[in-house]
Amino acid sequence: MEFPVVVSLNNERQEITQMKLKYFTLLSAVMLVAATSLAVAGDYGGHKEGHHKGHHGKGSFIQRYDQNDDAQVTADEFEQARRVRYGLIDENGNGLVDVDEYVQKHANRLDKKIEKERKGHIKRTHRRFGALDKDDNEQIEWEEYEASGERSFKRFDGDENGVINADDPRPKRHCKHKCKGYKGKGKGDKADAGHDHEHGKGHKHGKHKGMWKKHAKRVIHMPTTHSKKGMMRKYDTDRDGAITHEEFSAQRRADFDRTDENGDGKLNPEEYALEFGNRLDEAIEKTRKKKLKRAKVRFGMLDKDENGEMSFEEYQVSGQKMFSRHDTNEDGVVSESDPKPKHKCRRDKHKHGKGHKGHSE
Repeated sequence: MEFPVVVSLNNERQEITQMKLKYFTLLSAVMLVAATSLAVAGDYGGHKEGHHKGHHGKGSFIQRYDQNDDAQVTADEFEQARRVRYGLIDENGNGLVDVDEYVQKHANRLDKKIEKERKGHIKRTHRRFGALDKDDNEQIEWEEYEASGERSFKRFDGDENGVINADDPRPKRHCKHKCKGYKGKGKGDKADAGHDHEHGKGHKHGKHKGMWKKHAKRVIHMPTTHSKKGMMRKYDTDRDGAITHEEFSAQRRADFDRTDENGDGKLNPEEYALEFGNRLDEAIEKTRKKKLKRAKVRFGMLDKDENGEMSFEEYQVSGQKMFSRHDTNEDGVVSESDPKPKHKCRRDKHKHGKGHKGHSE
């Protein structure tokens, strides 16, 4: 399946070359998940509208499995919802789920998230182009591109010695949002993807914190130079733990020339977006492969008798653990009246091996 992306810049006056993202899912499977997600709210990433603000995921659990909107989930209600979900995974309807069905279910969910996030990445690329194109001529000259790089280098070269390394002081908080008391300076601020400024005593980055939490939940994570770690990964080409100004400038020039496909010394919207789109699709391929490999591993953990098929009873073992974690008073009902559950994964983090991420399936 292909998703053409048409990009418009500067009030939709410019369209770029279509870029393609290959998905390895069946249209029928995607439509099935979309149609049934309304019946089983929350099972495929969405939640019913409501105000269950619980702690440690309990509110989310109630939103997901409360089928009659009484702000609680009984054991029978939970099992019924799990059976529906199990039936959706069991595509051939034989009452058992094999590894291909299980992985396909995860692929369907994953591809929907990827499609949405990819559009967001492309949209942000348009904004970056507009921020760099200072004279609004729909071209980025080397001088404009270089100026943006110089601002980034200066930000991390805190001691101003021409070298970015561990000795440089931590840069000021890099904000994307306008904070109280801050007055932007126009288009130049956008080119740096934010602004640097001092905050008064007691200033809280509430909106910023939420933004980073949202970012952490994304499927696609593109390399960024908004942190020293990201700068080192991209520009420390000799891997000596330091970025000289010469090293930085040489890499910036190489990036510019690689993006300038027609060799006219300028970057047009098509070139700029296409270069990023290619890197984006490469990252998507790697991420998708990794996540579906993890899905296979999870199937093996759920398939207790190792016969290559997962029965509902095996599937529900993890589900029952999830229910019991929230039903702290053990009355067979999960509601806001249940005491705060013990979050063992945080408390006993040292007991988990490398790569441990979660809870019950």
